Amino acid sequence: MVVVAQLVALLAAASFALFAWLLAAMAGSPAHGRRVRRAGQAVAVVAAGTSVPVLWLCAAAHDGSSSLIHRLTVAADWSDVVLFATIAGFSASVSRAARRRWLRSLAVVVTVVTAGRAVLLGLGTETLELIAPLAFLALVGALSAVNLSDRRASRRLSADAAG
Repeated sequence: MVVVAQLVALLAAASFALFAWLLAAMAGSPAHGRRVRRAGQAVAVVAAGTSVPVLWLCAAAHDGSSSLIHRLTVAADWSDVVLFATIAGFSASVSRAARRRWLRSLAVVVTVVTAGRAVLLGLGTETLELIAPLAFLALVGALSAVNLSDRRASRRLSADAAG
């Protein structure tokens, strides 16, 4: 089951890379769009990378040495630290690029929570274990809703101008 979960995570990472590419159009300027796209693609790459130690751990679980198992477990933990730090960078870029004040505010909160999660996880504590991923999902949901809303409004304006 762990292998299936990691394969789903890899598909989610690929989907997020595409999502980040599309988000660039929402940014207030081309420079902000490039930053959002790069930061989002970094999240996708790092998220995919978090699967490596977990899949390796699954392969080595039955006949791997206890030293190898320990190193892979530590690597999996540190890959999560890097992931949350990268998510904090992405949400910081969104906070600078977003046109709506409430979206900027949400992105700032997500930046603080995910950066805090990265630091605390690096210190070995599970604080913010649930809140940080949920905050990130809330930001992705808000970005999706705004993107869909903006696209619909743009289509309506185009149709009104043509008709």
